[in-house]
Amino acid sequence: ARRWLSEAAHYYRAADQWFLGQMLLDLTPVLLMLGAETEAAAHAVEALAIARQLRSQSLIAQALNELGEIARYQGRDQEAE
Repeated sequence: ARRWLSEAAHYYRAADQWFLGQMLLDLTPVLLMLGAETEAAAHAVEALAIARQLRSQSLIAQALNELGEIARYQGRDQEAE
C-alpha cells in the first residue's frame, strides 16, 4: 500500500488527474480489506469527484461500484444496490 501512496503522490505532483483517480480506485479495495473503511470511502469519493470533473464515464462507473462495495461490506445493502 505504501508504494501505491508514493505513486499517488507522484500523480498529484504531475497533475495527471485521470491516473490519480484510477490509483485511488485501485487502492480503495485494499484499504477496505485492511479494515480502513473510512479511508477507503474517502478515496472512492475523491476518485468520483475527479471522474465527474473529467467527465470520464469509466471512472465514474468504477467509483460508484467501489462505493457500492463499501456499502455492501458495511451491511448497507439497499444503499449498495
